Amino acid sequence: MSFAWSFSAIEDFLNCPRKYQLTRVLRVTKREETDEIKWGIVVHKSLELRVTQDKPLIPELSYMEPFMQTIIAAPGEKLAEEGSGQLCINDRFEPVSWFAKDAWCRSIIDIGVRFGDTIWQGDYKTGKRRPGSTQLMLAAALRMHTEPAINTVKSSYIWLKGDKKKLDTEDHTRAQLPEIWQEFLPKVKKLEVAYQEDRWPSKPSGLCPWCPANKTQCIHSRKD
Repeated sequence: MSFAWSFSAIEDFLNCPRKYQLTRVLRVTKREETDEIKWGIVVHKSLELRVTQDKPLIPELSYMEPFMQTIIAAPGEKLAEEGSGQLCINDRFEPVSWFAKDAWCRSIIDIGVRFGDTIWQGDYKTGKRRPGSTQLMLAAALRMHTEPAINTVKSSYIWLKGDKKKLDTEDHTRAQLPEIWQEFLPKVKKLEVAYQEDRWPSKPSGLCPWCPANKTQCIHSRKD
């Protein structure tokens, strides 16, 4: 069974297999672009262009300027979402291009700095600050698989909600790769079984009001 997955894809599947099928397999529904999602796109683009093209931040992000100057001035190669921020491997844990036929797992980092055998990479977050670091773990694993010279990945969530940033940071080393995959592979196996058996049950939850499915597509839909 051939399919590609990411952290968000696995989360979507675990939250509701039926929604996953409609949006990612059949592709008959699309996630609604809320004001929050649109704002997140604007924020990510402004922060990316500040590093890659030296463009001024939008006024709402002026409080981030000292942080961005620190990144720009840091020794080492700067990484951003386009290009070096896109990480992809096949199911043999080998690096492949983003749209390779055997692409298996993908991850995108928003910002990073490579220095020696260590890399710092950050993920901008515009939503409510939440605990948990599994998304960082996956991105760190893909970085080490795609760059054998990297032995340590310093990973940060960069929380931007409000008018100041907060960082949650942790280190991941090459020795932790088996532990990281132990976290994800059982979940991927469940997704594989769903593809093999073509079974996508609905899983009603508090997320239903934001699901794009209508009542003809899911009995739990809140839409007409």
